[in-house]
Amino acid sequence: MTVAGQTTVAPPTEAPASSKSIRPLEWLNFLVADVQTGVGPFLAAYLAANHWNPRDTGLALTLGGMVTVIAGPFAGGFIDRSQNKRALIAFALGTLTAGALLLATTTTWTGVAPAQVLIGIAGAILGPALAAITLGIVGPRKFDRQFGRNQGFNSAGNVVTALLLAGVSYLAGLRSIFILAASLSIPALLVLSRIDSSDIDNQKARGDHSESDAAPPPSWWRALLTNRPFVLFLVCVFLFHLSNAAMLPQLGEMLAHGSAKLSAPFMSACILVTQLVIAASASWLGKMAAEHGRKPLLLLGFAVLPIRGVLYTLVHATWALIGIQVLDGVANAIFVVVSVLVVADLMRNTGRFNLAQGALGTAVGLGAAASTTLGGALANHYSFAVSFLGLAAIALLAFGLLWLTVPETRDLAAKA
Repeated sequence: MTVAGQTTVAPPTEAPASSKSIRPLEWLNFLVADVQTGVGPFLAAYLAANHWNPRDTGLALTLGGMVTVIAGPFAGGFIDRSQNKRALIAFALGTLTAGALLLATTTTWTGVAPAQVLIGIAGAILGPALAAITLGIVGPRKFDRQFGRNQGFNSAGNVVTALLLAGVSYLAGLRSIFILAASLSIPALLVLSRIDSSDIDNQKARGDHSESDAAPPPSWWRALLTNRPFVLFLVCVFLFHLSNAAMLPQLGEMLAHGSAKLSAPFMSACILVTQLVIAASASWLGKMAAEHGRKPLLLLGFAVLPIRGVLYTLVHATWALIGIQVLDGVANAIFVVVSVLVVADLMRNTGRFNLAQGALGTAVGLGAAASTTLGGALANHYSFAVSFLGLAAIALLAFGLLWLTVPETRDLAAKA
């Protein structure tokens, strides 16, 4: 797909499964990224251009994130019980579209707040539902490889759409971003219709617990809260995002003090580097996770985060700072692929896979929300260097906890 600047991102072409629904599933991941990109990262700039102050802009952004955090477990439990997961994707795309159109037509709190609620609800549904459909189509043995491919398509969609929307907003203004984002739901729905519902095994999609089993599936609290590896993994995830989420925004803030004009292009370059790394490596990571296990990859992803925090305090050249974003791409590529594989492993035969995905999303959201508060407080009271080092220390703690307490989970999937 070619966009402004003649930049082309080609997703992988070799499908690992024979089902006729695999290719539409992969392109659905690509197109869902198109829609989500249009209503997410550009919102702050849109509100600022319409004379919103930083406090109200921050509250609006936080609202959408908190709705996703709160709705995540409920959405996951509903996805587990649903017998029509394609309809859930269609509903989520519809709410995203409604949110985008609200943002395109009003910039008052009475329009922006409901839009963020709609977008937050859609965010809680889309990721888990796509993972559930994938598991339901390919089964647990092929899930790791296929889920890695899905994430490759998703990140390719992020890159292409970010460039497309940047060009459209330059030519037609920021409001056009949300109109275009709403229109992108149409091809997503068309591709969704190409997924054959009969290819989706709803038992596999929720964690492979059969309704015909003599024993009922475990209660939600037993499946999640008494699963020690799962609880410890969620603590590691919370610490990872407590360290990670504030780093890039603070780097942009620090650079803006020196040159506000260059801060936006710099941030765009950093985001594109991260997404390109994910797009290029996600499929390979799924394969490596299947062949060599989850924990070595997770340890690598967690290990590069403290290194990144320290490097931000030592490096000052713009080109070098952009290069450091390769580490962000490595960490995030590993996390977005392998974390869901770990959840699938630990929830095998419980029927609670999607509920656990919702819990994972809550841990991510809470860590990210606390990260920006903590990082901002450290930078405000001390300095950006102290903040980066403090966030790096948290990342080191997350690495140690992961190493010492979370076991390898791949063999659980191999026995399924």
